[in-house]
Amino acid sequence: MRGLSTAITEAQRTGAPSSAASARRFAVVDVGSNSVRLVVFEGLVRAPLPIFNEKVMAALGKGLGESGRLNPDGEKRALSAVERFVAVSKALGAGVPEIVATAAVRDARNGPDLMAEIERRTGAPARLLRGRDEARLSALGVAAAIPDADGLMGDLGGGSLELMSILKGQPGEGFTLPLGTLILAGKGRQRAGEAVDAALAPLGWMWKEVAGRTFYAVGGAWRSFARLDMQRRGYPLHIVHNYRMPAAEVASLSQVLAGLSEPSVKGLKGIDGKRAEYLPLAAIVLGRVVAASKAKAVVFSANGLREGVVQDRLTPRVRALDPLLEAVTRMAARAGRGVAAGEELRQWLAPLFAADGATDQRLITAACYLADCAWTVHPDYRAAQSVSDVLYAPMVGIDHPGRAFVALALYWRHDADSGHDLAEIAKSLLDADSAARARRLGLGLRLALTLSGGGAGILSGARLSLTDGSVKMLLTGRTASLAGEKVERRLADVAEAFGRKSQLAAEV
Repeated sequence: MRGLSTAITEAQRTGAPSSAASARRFAVVDVGSNSVRLVVFEGLVRAPLPIFNEKVMAALGKGLGESGRLNPDGEKRALSAVERFVAVSKALGAGVPEIVATAAVRDARNGPDLMAEIERRTGAPARLLRGRDEARLSALGVAAAIPDADGLMGDLGGGSLELMSILKGQPGEGFTLPLGTLILAGKGRQRAGEAVDAALAPLGWMWKEVAGRTFYAVGGAWRSFARLDMQRRGYPLHIVHNYRMPAAEVASLSQVLAGLSEPSVKGLKGIDGKRAEYLPLAAIVLGRVVAASKAKAVVFSANGLREGVVQDRLTPRVRALDPLLEAVTRMAARAGRGVAAGEELRQWLAPLFAADGATDQRLITAACYLADCAWTVHPDYRAAQSVSDVLYAPMVGIDHPGRAFVALALYWRHDADSGHDLAEIAKSLLDADSAARARRLGLGLRLALTLSGGGAGILSGARLSLTDGSVKMLLTGRTASLAGEKVERRLADVAEAFGRKSQLAAEV
């Protein structure tokens, strides 16, 4: 991934995301074994925002193991869905979508007939993915959302399980295995477990390569697994992407789910009924893959094949950009303030946070870029709006503690008289040290914006410094006239957060 300074320089110079957010919208139709889905993205850009997302549960692969053919009812539903999705894509300005089909269509004797019928009805080209191509695109999607991914990616669908190593964000060796939930459903749980073990056994050499690393879980059934764990734990942030579970907890929950009776499965709250029936099988596969690969933890990814199709169309230069910085740059641009103000804030506050590592610098940059994004909201609600925007934004390139850090910083950037409940959610995802650093950053932002009023160039006449005993602000030239009671109070708040005294000086 390109360095922080490179991405910042491009954004500052152009005032727009480095990957050209004005690009035409782009759509992907994924004809899967269990569902058919359309996602319309804001463009062929790094970390694009999905502006439309719809799925139809067609169950194309139901009964495929016995008949060797696609489910007839599923074919009708799939064809109807694809026709609608092509029309929606065009209506939303994305033109003809990229249509891809996966395991069930690939394995069925009449799969080519369905592909031909899709093209006949829509006039759009449709691509049947080979197993390894499917795995590679899913891995690209995961790496696009989690740039430092290091371990093994698994994408569980209705017709197959794709596995591919991801080492330092780069897809490596991969396989496709006939372990989809629709395929396993006809075997019963006991035989399904045996089938999984038999399919995984020959991959011992891969387990050695990824042992002790993270397993990245992709697919609707595994997202349901994560949601169930969130509900069980009372986890406060209901965003599956980048949700993390230790391997031991995955093993325990997998064992429980694999043993549930059918009525108990149907009674699970918060789980889509059509997904719930396959959840025990998904749990069996997850538990066995995690055990075989000796993964230390499981991270669930909302990104997969469809996002991988987008990434595959980008240039290497754009793919190498930081997805978090690209996302917050576009968020700042949509708020009407652009990124130049955020970059000015970052540079001005840099002396206070020079000791923070590269990971924290990314989060500090994100908070600076988003510091004024709630300016159109009533002042009494800006703190709550800012926290909500960050905690619940469809951002990638950031984990849950990272979201909480940025959100809490923006809470403290405002007067923080409102939004207390949301701030408590953010605090619950952080350790005490991280929460304290977020408060320091937020108070620093509040000082900067109190002093400058958000005006461009004003902060250049003020300099911050951090010493062992004080936080000092030196005002020079015309900026000296901006000193006042409120500025002094804001500076004292910053100094207190750092455990130091404040010192304000002026040079006319």
